[in-house]
Amino acid sequence: MADAQAPKAPPAGAKTQGQQPIPTVPTVGGFRLLAERTRGMAELSQRYSQVSFLEMTQDKDTLSVLNVESRDLRKDPALFSIIKFMPSRIEVVYTCLANTSPKKRRLEVLRHFLNMLTIADDCYSVDMKQVYQLLESSLADMNEYVSSDYDKLFSIYD
Repeated sequence: MADAQAPKAPPAGAKTQGQQPIPTVPTVGGFRLLAERTRGMAELSQRYSQVSFLEMTQDKDTLSVLNVESRDLRKDPALFSIIKFMPSRIEVVYTCLANTSPKKRRLEVLRHFLNMLTIADDCYSVDMKQVYQLLESSLADMNEYVSSDYDKLFSIYD
């Protein structure tokens, strides 16, 4: 009887026949919201400085608020989001780990963003139509995570 050998694994990132390479680095996503700043940068910066887990940088007329959720082995941020407060818009950029659903990650970041927006509620005049569109698309994505068993259970007790 011959000794069986395990097949050799392809190198990391290599394509196997008919398959795409498995990503090993985080991907980046984002969205923006049209909003007019109604208060000064100092007021905005002071409000976010009260939140201990946030890091901030200021560049000209933009305040960037960083939320690091996890770090890699070298202590570099791996899972994070950056909210950029600009004079006429607010931009959100975030990472999504390779083993995480991008839609689920977007929901997590949107939840964080809405919480951060409440801190700056009177510092910006926000176009609510855009907020509603963000929420609507996220709720549509959330339907993918509701199983049919949950649907049945919910319909019984609702």
